[in-house]
Amino acid sequence: MNGLRSIVRAAILAVCLAAPVAAPAADGGFVAGLEDVPLMPGLLETAGAGFAFDKPSGRIAEALAEGPFEADEVRNFYAATLIQLGWVPMGDDRYRREGETLQLTIEPIGGGVRVRYTLSPDDGG
Repeated sequence: MNGLRSIVRAAILAVCLAAPVAAPAADGGFVAGLEDVPLMPGLLETAGAGFAFDKPSGRIAEALAEGPFEADEVRNFYAATLIQLGWVPMGDDRYRREGETLQLTIEPIGGGVRVRYTLSPDDGG
């Protein structure tokens, strides 16, 4: 499992380095509690706003991040990046992979956007 995570992290790093960025890159990395979901460079996580836990039917996690982007810039980044990591787009900023569903909620705020990442066990729909 750790070997797979290392490979995934290396792939994300390669994608992030090759992708054009609309603003200076922040630390990037991964969304807290969602180690297989990259944090778009330039987005900053909202401390204390998320949670993550495992339950018998799968992981449940939520995180928030904000940054100086237009919603379409964020959508384009995640559409390109998540597909390369095996996430399948389901429409409406929703992705599915290995029995899990990732919902991105992107809303405008003063001077940028807020992104809510919600991971839950796949509902099969």
